[in-house]
Amino acid sequence: MASQAKFCRAMGMKMVRCVEREDRITCLLSYQSTWFLLSSPTSPHSPIARYLSDHAPGIADIALKVDHLSDVLARAPGLRLESSSDSPEALCQLDELLDSSPQARWGWLPGWGSVNHTLVECPRMASRSPGHHRSVIDHVVLNVPVGELDAVVAYYVQLFGFERRQIFQIQTDRSGLSSQVLMDPSGELYLNINEPSCERSQIQEFITLHRGAGIQHLALRCEPLLETVKLLRQQGLPLLPAPPTYFQGLRDRLSQAPELEWHDAELQCLIENQILMDWQPRLPESMLLQIFSLPILPDSLFFFEFIERRGKEAQGFGERNFQALYEAVEADLQTR
Repeated sequence: MASQAKFCRAMGMKMVRCVEREDRITCLLSYQSTWFLLSSPTSPHSPIARYLSDHAPGIADIALKVDHLSDVLARAPGLRLESSSDSPEALCQLDELLDSSPQARWGWLPGWGSVNHTLVECPRMASRSPGHHRSVIDHVVLNVPVGELDAVVAYYVQLFGFERRQIFQIQTDRSGLSSQVLMDPSGELYLNINEPSCERSQIQEFITLHRGAGIQHLALRCEPLLETVKLLRQQGLPLLPAPPTYFQGLRDRLSQAPELEWHDAELQCLIENQILMDWQPRLPESMLLQIFSLPILPDSLFFFEFIERRGKEAQGFGERNFQALYEAVEADLQTR
């Protein structure tokens, strides 16, 4: 599988195991403390092939470990519960890859658009994971068609108890978006939901290519980010350049923020590596550092983000970085 080799070579993921079945090959990859399943069809009758006939390559399922499936079931009567011994095919495959315990319980339910959610209740699974730290996934970004934003937010708030955190309106001379940021009750995972504000919006371009709502990008925690970015560049992962005016604006902001303890040499390293930086004026010690890959799968606009939250209060998202990301992706799309 070419994508599996690329993830291992350019992103540093580790191959754990591959399982080949009648209609697909699935590889289990690990990245720090998180599992990734990468599937490719070997038959036109495979559900993977059906997905790819309806959508561009990308993330089809966001799996979550939950303490009590019954709590989610109470909020979602349509949720299907399965024991690991008689799980549907897709869950059996995951069960075999993870060598889960017979006491595991699985749940599956649709998310929004092309996204599904596998829910796993299994106390023993943590001991079988690549590490013992929290998930490396910082946030997931879901793009939805115009007019669906409020309904999607209400769906995830009701289903998982996510909390509303931030609202953004991003605008350039060419296009824009509306966005809402949700956080899961544990405070470890953000879900960002974007809606296009016009037909020329890059969000609409994603939806058109993907043929419906889907995951635009996945953000991975990387600490320290600067060292990670240097390694990613050495490994050949193409990264998205920042807008030309971004770093001059950053210099101007820093000159007006004497409360920040920031060294010119470190700032120069960020500029050389095209890393975005933001902070809250009332919490200058808590900073947000971000960088983004170019689209990583063929015929798809899906990409990865790499993020460092420096300081325990570095929560949420900075509007300047959000604006810079939008402008950078817009510029990249115009060159394609």
